[in-house]
Formats: sequence, structure tokens, C-alpha cells
Amino acid sequence: MITRRVIALVLALLCVATAATAEYEIQFYVLATADPTWVRSEPGLGDNIFDRLTPDMLYEWGGHIETDGRGVDWYDVCYDSDKYGWISGLHGNLVDQYGMPYVDHSVSLGGGTSIRADSDVSVRSDAGEEYAIIGILFQGDTADYTGTSRKDGDGRTWYQINYFDNRGWVPASHTSID
Repeated sequence: MITRRVIALVLALLCVATAATAEYEIQFYVLATADPTWVRSEPGLGDNIFDRLTPDMLYEWGGHIETDGRGVDWYDVCYDSDKYGWISGLHGNLVDQYGMPYVDHSVSLGGGTSIRADSDVSVRSDAGEEYAIIGILFQGDTADYTGTSRKDGDGRTWYQINYFDNRGWVPASHTSID
């Protein structure tokens, strides 16, 4: 009798944990990095400036990126709960709720072997879980493989990748070589 109750309780807890995991969603924000960070009505330098954001603050990202003729990304933001506009990527960065850089596409620079993330995976500053997280590769994203791999103290294999302007390390257990 006790065994059935324990099993039922464990199953109920698993259902709750599974539901909570399924509802988990990474949220992204725009971190204003310049003073001033101007807000424009549309992406691009030719559009009207109508407001200013406080530097070093997070603002809700609307989910859109536009690139102007100079190759500069623009992010739509929501601030003061009901105001919307665009800020230049030169004056703000997209980050998740933990301050990690946003990655929505392949970071592959082309011309070589790539590492593909089999699931969301932290990019670390060196080969091992004890090292700082410098970013995230989301499931399906790729990055250039430098050709260097290393085992950590626990015998796990890590691949070195080019991660934007840095070198980073991802665990082989959550990635594939393309």
C-alpha cells in the first residue's frame, strides 16, 4: 500500500516538473550600453529620435532585428510599459535574463568544420564546467570548430570554437561535428 502511494507521489511530481520544464522559455532583453541611448521611430539613422533610454538598464526586446545599409543591427524595444521604439546595436546588446549574449543564428564564419549544438549548451571560457559561461549556443546553432579538443579533469571531451570575437569551449556530449 505504501509503495503505491510513493509511486503515485513520484509520478505526480514528475508531471509537475515536466510541465514546468515545458513552459520554461528564455527571455531576451536589450541592454542599453551608451549614454545617450537614443530611441528612434524606425530602424536607421534617418528616422526621428523621440526618446532616450537610461544606460546599463535592461529593456524588453520586441523580438525583431533590422539591419541598416551600414550593416548595423537595430532592436525594437518596449520601455515604460507602453512605449515602443528602435535602438541601434551600437548602443545596446541583446542578452538573456542571465546577461548572456543572444544568439539566434549560426555563428559560423564559413570555410571549415562546424560544431552543431544538439541542445541548448553553455559556451565556456575554457574546457570544463568550472569555467565562466561566455555565451549560449541554442539547439541547431553552429559555430566554427578550431580543430582543438581537450579532456577535462573528469575525462569529458570539449571542443574549442570561434564564438564571435572570442574562443570558447563546448562539451562534446551536447554537440556534433558537421
